Order: sequence, then structure tokens, then C-alpha cells
Amino acid sequence: MENGIDTGALTVTSKSGKKIIDNVRIIVPAGKAYALLGKDNKTRRLFMRLAAANLKDAAFCEDEERLFSFMTCKEYLRYGLGGFKTNGQELDERATALLDMVSLARRANRKLKRLKKAEYLCLCAAYSLINGAEKVLLNADTLPCRRKNRKALDRLIYGLKAQGKSALVNPAKKKLCGKSIDAVTEL
Repeated sequence: MENGIDTGALTVTSKSGKKIIDNVRIIVPAGKAYALLGKDNKTRRLFMRLAAANLKDAAFCEDEERLFSFMTCKEYLRYGLGGFKTNGQELDERATALLDMVSLARRANRKLKRLKKAEYLCLCAAYSLINGAEKVLLNADTLPCRRKNRKALDRLIYGLKAQGKSALVNPAKKKLCGKSIDAVTEL
């Protein structure tokens, strides 16, 4: 497994002393995407956060509050890239490359407030990848299980895999796992 995700063995105990997760280990090779499925959303979220904490050079992507809803997708990414000492053309090229990676190139000039949930999650992934992380933890359990959302998630995963990135996905339901996800790990 070269440059993939290895969460390591995790053991979690709740405040009442009940074990929630016992010795879970997930290994995702480079350029692959695995889905996390389980009955308890809280458990899955907790696992994703612990996995993120255990990993270096990992981007954690989830649908967050749209504080910059007045911006376009490209403006939002340019804002995130603002700390890098590059000229305007290089910022534009980098923002365009990130939008391409997450299949949002056609939405570059759309305002954030007009994006659908799955599109916004894709944008969050692009923003999280500004620093070039190779490992992506994608919390998609906020997405309603609709065909459009599954297609958007598929395009996002295909784009990440094409770049050789490892993705650990936390979908709302098994139906959200399209052809892009190589294996499903049951908790």
C-alpha cells in the first residue's frame, strides 16, 4: 500500500463505559475509495473524526455552513489560495484545476448559495485539497439518498481517484455508493 490510508487500530469507549468501536482498522490503497457503512450515524461520524485525527496529510471534507454564500465557486477557492504567494493567473489556474478534480468546472461562476448539497460537498473537498493532501476523508452522511447526489458523489470520487488520492467515504446510505467506490467495509 503506497501512500494510502491506514487508520490504525482504534478503540473508542463512551462516557458510560460501553465500547462503541473496538479495534477497527481500515486500509485504503492509493487511488482507491472505500465506503464506511454502519447503522449508527454517530458512531460513523466519530470514527471519521478519529481517523482524521490519526492521519497526517489528510483532508477532512464535510458539508459545512455556507458562510461565503455570496461568492462564486472560483472566488471561494481563490480566497482559500490567498495565502500562497502566487500571481493572479497562477491562482486562477490552481482554482480551475481543483474545480476540475471535483467535477465542478461548469459551476465555477455559480454562487455558493445556489449549489445543491452534493455540489457543495464537492466544493468543500476542493477547498480541503488546496494544500495538496493525498488522503481524503469524505463525510457524505449529510446527503439525502437521491440519484443526483449519487452521480455528483461518483464524479467526485472518480476525480479524486484519477489524481491518485485515497478516499475513505462515509455515505448516508448504501445506495449512495456508486460504481466509483471499490469496496464497502461494514462496521
